[in-house]
Amino acid sequence: MGHTVMPSEHAQLVEPEMTPAEIVARRKSLIRSEDGKQFSQADFAALVGVHPVTVANWETGEHQPEPPTRKLIRMVTPNYVPPERK
Repeated sequence: MGHTVMPSEHAQLVEPEMTPAEIVARRKSLIRSEDGKQFSQADFAALVGVHPVTVANWETGEHQPEPPTRKLIRMVTPNYVPPERK
């Protein structure tokens, strides 16, 4: 007998999209321990396991991170504070 996915279970599987501005802000919320500077695109790419060009494409809105990568980005940027909604 197969597993039936309940609506509440399915809702937990959806990872909301990120705006380019959110991706930039999340990257900049990370600080390098060795010099106190914000993460560069290359630093962020290494952290999430993609090429720096991929991060640049996300930040310009050319591409969107895949759902598992969006989840990872949210997990590794605990200090990100979203701007207040107007």
